[in-house]
Amino acid sequence: MLVLFGGENGTLDTLQFVEEKLGIGLSDLDIDPRTGDWSRGLYSRPMQWSTGVYRLLGLEPRSVEPSYSLLDSLVHPDDRQLPSDLDDVMHAAEPREREFRIIQPKGTLRWLQTQTEVLLDDQGVPIKKVSIWTDITARRDAKETIAEHQHRFQSLVRASDNPVWLTRASGIIIDIFGWQELTGQALAEALGMGWLECIHPDDREATLAAWAESYERAEAYEVEHRVRMRSGEYRWFKSRSPQPGKQNGAVVTRVGISTDVHDEKMWPKRSEDNLLTGAQIRAARGILNWSVRDLSEATAVSPSTIRRLEETDGVPSGPKESAAEIKNSLRSAGIEFFIAPSGKPGVSPN
Repeated sequence: MLVLFGGENGTLDTLQFVEEKLGIGLSDLDIDPRTGDWSRGLYSRPMQWSTGVYRLLGLEPRSVEPSYSLLDSLVHPDDRQLPSDLDDVMHAAEPREREFRIIQPKGTLRWLQTQTEVLLDDQGVPIKKVSIWTDITARRDAKETIAEHQHRFQSLVRASDNPVWLTRASGIIIDIFGWQELTGQALAEALGMGWLECIHPDDREATLAAWAESYERAEAYEVEHRVRMRSGEYRWFKSRSPQPGKQNGAVVTRVGISTDVHDEKMWPKRSEDNLLTGAQIRAARGILNWSVRDLSEATAVSPSTIRRLEETDGVPSGPKESAAEIKNSLRSAGIEFFIAPSGKPGVSPN
C-alpha cells in the first residue's frame, strides 16, 4: 500500500520519495484512470509519461514518444502557453496549478488540471519538473451549468422589474433582489424578517399568518399587502412563491416574487360580460350627447326597447341580445364600461 505524505504538497512529496528512494519511475505509476503524472529532467533526462497521462490525452500507452511538441499539439489553441510562460514554470521554485483543455485525437474535448513543481538538488538548482494531471471535465461542466443557471436567474430578475427573494427552509429571507431600489431599505436591514418594516402595519398580521402557514405546511405562499415605497407612499403588492421542492424529503431554498398590483387593485376593471345596466346606458348616451333615436339608429334596436332597458338602474330584464348590441355600439363610439373597486358598474370616455 502506498501512503501519501500529508500537507499541501503531499502528492508531489510522495512521488518524489517513490522515485528517489525506491527507484520507481513516475511512468510506472497508474493509481487512478482519471489522473496521470509525468516528469522531465531539466538538463538531461527525457520526459516520462505515466499510463494515466496517455489515457488523459486519448493515446495508447507507450504508443508515442512523450514530448512538449506532441503535448502542445493536443492543447486547445486558446489555452496554449507562450514560451516565456513555460520558461517561468520550469525555473519557478513554488508549485504551480493550471487548468486547460485538450483535444484528443478522436476529437473529444477534456478539461485537465495540472499541479506542477520543480524539484531542486541540495544546492537549490532546479533538476526536474514533476506534474500531476487530473481530468476535471465533469467538474468544469457542472461549474458552467451552475454559471449558466445563475446567469439566467439574474436575467429573469432584471427582466421582471419586481423584487425577487430567496429563503431558507425555515422561511428566513437570505437575499432580496430589487428591494433596496424599490423601498430604500438596505439589504442588511431587510434580511431575516427585517423586510416586515416595509409592510403596512395593518397588513403585517395577515402577512405573517400566511407566511407561517405556508412554511409550516410546505405549501405555496400568496398574500396581498401594502409595501412602503422609497417615497414613503404605500403600494399594493402580491407576494407569492410556488410550493417548494424537496430534497431527500426536506424543503430546500425557495424563490418568491412580489408583483406590483396597485393599479389593478385601485383602478376599475373592464367589464367583459354582456351585462349592461340601465344607468350605464343613460350615462353613456349623456357622454356622447346621443338621443334615444341616435342610439336606435346606431344599433338597430327599437327606441321602445331602449327605453325599457333604461327604466331601471340595475340590469334590465329585457333581451340580452339587445343589451349586447347596445354595449358594442357604445364601445365603438368611444365608451368604456368597467367595474369599480367597490363592485359597482360604471362608464367613462375611452
